[in-house]
Amino acid sequence: MMKERGMFMLGVQIESIAIARPEQVRGNDYYLEHFARRGKDISRLLEKVGRKTRYIATDEENSLTLGIEAALEALRRANITGKEIDLLIFSSQTPEFLVPMNSLAIHRAIDGSRGMINFDLNANCIGMFLSIEQAVYTLQNNPRVERALVIGSDELSFLSNENSTLTYSIFGDAAVALVLKKDPSNESGMLGIMHETDSENYDEIVYPVGGMKRLMKERRPHEGVYWGRFDGVDSVAFAERSIHSLLEENGLTLDDISLFCFSQFTLNNIIALKASLGISSE
Repeated sequence: MMKERGMFMLGVQIESIAIARPEQVRGNDYYLEHFARRGKDISRLLEKVGRKTRYIATDEENSLTLGIEAALEALRRANITGKEIDLLIFSSQTPEFLVPMNSLAIHRAIDGSRGMINFDLNANCIGMFLSIEQAVYTLQNNPRVERALVIGSDELSFLSNENSTLTYSIFGDAAVALVLKKDPSNESGMLGIMHETDSENYDEIVYPVGGMKRLMKERRPHEGVYWGRFDGVDSVAFAERSIHSLLEENGLTLDDISLFCFSQFTLNNIIALKASLGISSE
């Protein structure tokens, strides 16, 4: 019998985590020099964003190859085979293929069973979080699913334009894979989750520009992602509200939390959230 707490039932644990990154690494000096040759100083931008290194895929690497590498390593760390995975979710906003599902290629690479549930998911920045949420729901409600493999992988550098100070200096590539296991005797699990959807600026980050049909029909040259008026700062207020709400629902306080993992577009947003919550760097 799974135990309940907050918004979710408990009894799901992370069995293993693995990451995969390209070997090609670029530091801030690379981007400072790149734009200095174009007469642009991006030092203030780099300070605000807070990146130190970017891992950039080579011509032989992409979101699928990185995803497979992370998946195989996650299985190795969990000391299991692909046959023991019942659910596979591949999350990417830069999928290598539209057809077939990239998860099918991963299924073959890990030698998965024929009874495995598998699908791709694209929810942009929060794709990995949504994938974990869906995996937890399935583990708790489908008696045939005992283990889930969730993979998030993006080759964002491919979407950048070397003339764009924002996208070219920020985007990098990586993959992460998690093995989640159903375990009714374990009190770990997802306590709660909150979403906020604001579609006001839905057209401020766009790829391909003009849409897929136009890109394919006109065979236009690769021009990178269009990035308009978006800096992610609106997410700070929601993050603060949701954290307080989730803690209250579970009878917890900020002092009960030993680790915060903030995923934000810029370091400045993390600093602002830390200040608004009143938590220390430690």
